Amino acid sequence: MSFIVTGLPRSGTSLVAQLVASAGYKTSLSGELLGAAEFNSHGYHEDVLFNLLNDQLLRSYYSDTTSFLNPPSMPSVVAREDFYYDIDADSLDLPPYYLENIHSYCPCGWDSWGLSRMTPGSKWYKCYSDRNIADIKGILNSLNRYSKQLKSDPLLCLKDPRFLFTYDKYDLCSTQKVILVQRDYANVLRSMRYHYGNMLFTDNKYPETEWVCNHFNSRVPPVSFESYCSIAESWTQTLQTKYNVLMLCFEDLLAGTNLFLLEDFIGQECDFTLINS
Repeated sequence: MSFIVTGLPRSGTSLVAQLVASAGYKTSLSGELLGAAEFNSHGYHEDVLFNLLNDQLLRSYYSDTTSFLNPPSMPSVVAREDFYYDIDADSLDLPPYYLENIHSYCPCGWDSWGLSRMTPGSKWYKCYSDRNIADIKGILNSLNRYSKQLKSDPLLCLKDPRFLFTYDKYDLCSTQKVILVQRDYANVLRSMRYHYGNMLFTDNKYPETEWVCNHFNSRVPPVSFESYCSIAESWTQTLQTKYNVLMLCFEDLLAGTNLFLLEDFIGQECDFTLINS
């Protein structure tokens, strides 16, 4: 049985995916993994196509401003047939003098939003059309492929916080195993603001914009952290009724307690020395 690791952004999902990978599971179907960065020096263990697909599922079933940082409160069963979205010169919202004033947008001091890597000729320019998921036909084709692989590949573990808000779009069995990572909300909020900007979960929009964050060109409008958590908890409750879910506490992992729960759930031994590193 395959596994999916999800939870709020910055909740410890990368560590859990790393532990599952240490037990012999592969963490990519596309063969393209998101590289390591300051926030996750050991890598995110995220399949790039899986991430981009979930981005597009949120946009096509809801709106262009919907993302895992601004999730929908209600599921939608109908995608927009005329949907098309890609990152190009027309869609990229790059603030003037962005890199010259990077500290004003990204507290970490480097382009954690990724906007500079979306300009023509850069890594993420036209990343959706390059992977055939810019329109609804390509999105549904990839969705079908991932659904089939998750049901048939016993050594696959896919990790993405976005899945918490897209799981209802996948055709999976009720026995599908999902590891849901939880972390103290105060720590999540602090880490998310360090990653996605101090304006996140405030009403303080950046000058001449309608958004408080623009991570990966997802223009996030103002929303309170309380509302965000409430929406996430609603999705979590339904997730628990839909699949076989293991709830893991990030603080417990760091303290070295209840580690057996993860090994029992995946049926393999993990390298828990990775926690200390």
